[in-house]
Amino acid sequence: MKYVRILTPTEANRYFIKIVRKRRKMFPPVLTQFTLRISGKMGLVKVDKQYRIWIAKTKFGLDMQTNDKLEVTKNADGSYSISKK
Repeated sequence: MKYVRILTPTEANRYFIKIVRKRRKMFPPVLTQFTLRISGKMGLVKVDKQYRIWIAKTKFGLDMQTNDKLEVTKNADGSYSISKK
């Protein structure tokens, strides 16, 4: 299962990804931790009450820019991966 998101200026500047309503069922419930993999780095994150995934720049090293296309993939082991497209 995949979710593709083109980043808004706010998402890029504040390092989060907004989850649209029709893709929310793809993710764990709000405030439940899950494993996220980005560029070979792994960490625990959660979806907040506004359905955003906050990505710590220092933890993952992902350079997020306005209009970047990010693909979130749910892996077979229950973890998630993010890659730039």
